[in-house]
Amino acid sequence: MKFKSAVISILFGLILLSSGSAQVSGQNYDPDPQGKGKKPYEMKDRKEARKPLITFEDCTKWTVESKGCEAGLYRSNDQVLYRDYVGKLTYKAAAEQSEITLKLKKALRLQDDWDCINFWNYGAHWLWGKPNYKRAFNHFALIKDGTGKLYQINFVQSGNKGMVYKYWFMNHIKLPRDLKRPLKFIGIKFVGRDVTDDKPLSIYLGPIYAYKEEIKPLKFAGFPQILPFPTRKSTILPVNKTETYSIKKAQFDKYASFTYQGDDTEMEYRILFDGNFPLNIFLNHKGKKVKILNDASIIFADGNNYDWQIKNKKLNNDTLFVDAEASTGDNIYNFRFYYTLKQKSLIIGFEELENRGHVSKISLGNTAPIREAKLFRIPFLNFDYNV
Repeated sequence: MKFKSAVISILFGLILLSSGSAQVSGQNYDPDPQGKGKKPYEMKDRKEARKPLITFEDCTKWTVESKGCEAGLYRSNDQVLYRDYVGKLTYKAAAEQSEITLKLKKALRLQDDWDCINFWNYGAHWLWGKPNYKRAFNHFALIKDGTGKLYQINFVQSGNKGMVYKYWFMNHIKLPRDLKRPLKFIGIKFVGRDVTDDKPLSIYLGPIYAYKEEIKPLKFAGFPQILPFPTRKSTILPVNKTETYSIKKAQFDKYASFTYQGDDTEMEYRILFDGNFPLNIFLNHKGKKVKILNDASIIFADGNNYDWQIKNKKLNNDTLFVDAEASTGDNIYNFRFYYTLKQKSLIIGFEELENRGHVSKISLGNTAPIREAKLFRIPFLNFDYNV
């Protein structure tokens, strides 16, 4: 008998949904499950900051009213957040102007000091690809004040209009006006102005919280006497162990040399002017020759391999300037490189001397292990989030 009742309920719902306006009850089953979802990694160990006002673990507490579209509310675990189940609002819009209203069968009275709502939800649109983000619903909290007047308060206070995200997102509302108490939470309204799609879409609904926001005075730690980073022009360079050192530089036909001599060590960088220019560089340290930036390259946007030819080189004070051109086929682009040694750090820079750039990226390659040396990463060059 239970099975037959479910079938009758489904058929009745479909008959109602075929009309321009419909009202059905939420259901605690999912007619089209997509497989149990996984909790987002950001939420793995996260605990709820407060007790929810209402969740969608029991969808029979809600009614679904729709205009211009077919809609149903189901308990689902396609996506999960804090609990085993969330609400799944599945709809297919037949009209450009469509509305879906989820109403609690029994409205919830809010605490008199309430002034905020948080609502976790998972949209059906993204900023690129299909379905087009312009077809996303906007959504509103339905609040009735002490006089019985119903207010629609937009969950989207700033940024992109509507539910333009395909991940769990928490909307936050701060009461925009002083509403007459007591207040009642009636439900949620979804409004679309160009939402027609060829196939059904699903929005997932998480817990809703109503609470009084506690705004505590901001506290700041005193400004430190000694900062944890060097405050000099060459901030990013490591601090040298000794203040007593000298730098020698020399330019020859086949290479240029920069040598550091100090109380702590002696080391030489050699920039070779050969076919592997401009990143063919060796380090001589304690009798050992090591190639740095091994397999490094300047990569052009067209994907072609370019040959480098040095046109001019000049040692000016503490910096070596090299003019060179990169060529492949009919394409010839002019560049200027510079090399200089600050303490033990070799600094390399280059500029493309064309009206528009043709370089897409720089590969820094790798460096063989160097005795008595430590590898440290420069923050803005570290694009590997796994290290």
